[in-house]
Amino acid sequence: MPKTEKYRVIDERNYVKYSRLPFYVLGFYYILLGIVLLFINCWPTMVICFGPIIIVIPMSIISQKRRKCIERIND
Repeated sequence: MPKTEKYRVIDERNYVKYSRLPFYVLGFYYILLGIVLLFINCWPTMVICFGPIIIVIPMSIISQKRRKCIERIND
């Protein structure tokens, strides 16, 4: 990490929680997407094209909450 961008964790417990959460959400999302693609008979291409757009919303919310747990240190 560059020296100008060092961060300090303010709330370690929540930081770890919000760091793990994207992996859980991503895993659940791909399992759910796989089940939907197994049972859909029409337009699986549409589901595959619009599927990645749906994952951006929870990931952005988790990222914002994780940023609240750290602060930037200026040397």
